[in-house]
Amino acid sequence: MGKTSIVHRLIIAAIIFAGFVVLYYVSRVIFCDYPACMDEYNYLYQAKIFASGHMYVHADSKLKDLFETWTVFTNGKLFSEFPPGFSAILSLGVKLGLPGIINPLLSAGTLLLIYFIGAELSGSLFSLLALFLIITNGYFLGYGASYFAHPFSLFLSSLALFTYLRYKITQRNIFLSVTALVLGVATLVRPLDAFCLWVVLFFDIVVGRTDKKVRVLFSFSILSALGVVLLVIYNRVLAGKWEIALFPVFHWDFKLPEGQAVPSLVQTKTFLRTYLDNFQSTFWPLLKDDFVPNLACWIPFIILSFSKLRQGNFNFRSFRWVLLIYSLVIVAAYNAGPQDYYGWSQYGARYWYILITPLALLVIEGLGVMHTIFSRPILGVILGALILWQINHAFDIFKNYSKRFDFIQQTQVDIDESCPAKSIVILTRPKNWKGPRFVQWEDFRRNPFLTGPRVYLWGNWHLNAIRSSYPDYSVCYYHFK
Repeated sequence: MGKTSIVHRLIIAAIIFAGFVVLYYVSRVIFCDYPACMDEYNYLYQAKIFASGHMYVHADSKLKDLFETWTVFTNGKLFSEFPPGFSAILSLGVKLGLPGIINPLLSAGTLLLIYFIGAELSGSLFSLLALFLIITNGYFLGYGASYFAHPFSLFLSSLALFTYLRYKITQRNIFLSVTALVLGVATLVRPLDAFCLWVVLFFDIVVGRTDKKVRVLFSFSILSALGVVLLVIYNRVLAGKWEIALFPVFHWDFKLPEGQAVPSLVQTKTFLRTYLDNFQSTFWPLLKDDFVPNLACWIPFIILSFSKLRQGNFNFRSFRWVLLIYSLVIVAAYNAGPQDYYGWSQYGARYWYILITPLALLVIEGLGVMHTIFSRPILGVILGALILWQINHAFDIFKNYSKRFDFIQQTQVDIDESCPAKSIVILTRPKNWKGPRFVQWEDFRRNPFLTGPRVYLWGNWHLNAIRSSYPDYSVCYYHFK
């Protein structure tokens, strides 16, 4: 191994380690190592249950007002409604006392995979340069430092793309088998993300040139379906139902009446009408207000990646359609969400976070194209200016968004000071009062394992039933200020 190769690898390791440090800093300092969203909290809640050696918490139905948002209660069992994959790996962090380190570690792994895929497709130099754009991007850092399951899903999709690319290059079925197994694991994390990638890779195999196509497709389908089987068994054990998702993908306007397997013509028309309405009212705001501002520096490179200036780059051109179609399928799938669910970083924009890897790979090729247009010094100046812009944008994002975390932390301290230990805290707020952006009032109604010095309620409709279970707890009314 030559000296240059060693130096190159050291630079890669240093960049990825720096990315991990920044991610962990955002998690610990800016986000206060706090799962601010109830989705995030439920992943951590279930992770703590897993870490205790159990799959659920025993609960009494009369305590339903104490149950967390996005939990499922059935047959005396209380557990998170989300798939178990991310909570399972997060439970390792819980056992170590460092749950907030899991997503930064997974994100660092994603950076490494992006580098390897990009180096194979477009060259190691441009793959290395792209890492600087990724680790200074507020979109990547924000979710990578969160308690969402998305970073694990992104890591797994990146790993699947990496092994699938190895399959396309070598035609060795072992790589395709690993890809299928990775997609199976991804199904236990975010089923729709996994399904979107599976569909794209399945059809890429269909149009590919192989003498044993039927056998390959059968093997790919069976191995990837293992995740579905495990998820269905998990849901059966916990909820007593043979379902892929306790929280259906089409949970709002698109949920079928119970017992109806196929949608009627009227429901299909309603689905299509609502889908088009979503495209009109949600897609463009997401694109204009969230996606483009957070990835503005990437757009010129993405556009250049489709030019024909690098004629000899056959590896990239043969894989580009997989990246493009996968991106379009993800956007199309998540356009089915409710119309009012968008905005950074709590709602719709986070669904597109899974596109970081395919878009980063397009950026890498775009850097190669730009290198054919400009000299290295000019390319360095352009890239440096864009990186500085991204850093400034990320600072603005985290400065504004940290107001939410500060408010939550300060409010929690005030609640602790206002209400004594062993109290039932009834949370109230003035009708016209408005808190910081993205504050979810459910975030304050957290009752882990239905224990602790305080339990929290919105209103007092079932207060007597709850007091019977907490006879030595006093009642404390807390008014938001």
